[in-house]
Amino acid sequence: GASLSGLRLQRDGSSNGPVLNPEAQFYRPVLQQSETIPTPGSYMIRDFVGRTCIKATMGAEFIVMENKTSWYFNLDPSRVRLSGKCNKEEALLSLMLPDNSTSLEFTFRKDKDYFYVTKLAARLLPLPVCKGCPNKMYSGFLSHKMLFRTADDQSFKCTSESLMSVSSELRIKLVPLQMQAFGVPNGQFGKGGSSANNLRHHEIMQ
Repeated sequence: GASLSGLRLQRDGSSNGPVLNPEAQFYRPVLQQSETIPTPGSYMIRDFVGRTCIKATMGAEFIVMENKTSWYFNLDPSRVRLSGKCNKEEALLSLMLPDNSTSLEFTFRKDKDYFYVTKLAARLLPLPVCKGCPNKMYSGFLSHKMLFRTADDQSFKCTSESLMSVSSELRIKLVPLQMQAFGVPNGQFGKGGSSANNLRHHEIMQ
């Protein structure tokens, strides 16, 4: 008989177990054909004594290139599972959607009186964009970079967009963006130190 969701169908059409719709079973991002402004989320990671060590506010958009067409997916802050950690020289902020369908991770480094993002990693497993299109994971990362470098008592702030290519098929747009790592006194951003004029219309490539 035919195979459905990995379950064999008997000749009478009954299956040897419940037939689960795989799309209902898992959270899968749906790509859109037109771009909309992403909803900003605010994310905070505390260290082991409860002090805020990373604070970030951002709207995040995933841009996928498939069939020579751009497709868009905005991160919904209300669905994000937040995790991370901090030590003296390295910190991690991880934003994850259900069923590991989508993730965005920032690795921060501290260097004397500055902090910066040394690695940005992204992953997206959306529903296929068309009938018969393959199930496909889009992923990539930028590493060994000095993204958003800022004096460590200040916050990095960019109200216009920052666009980063993590692979030939996946770009990440952050708009607006404000972040601070390795200590956020009273959970409040320091003054916006780097306004990122050099990033304003700049695309960061691998």
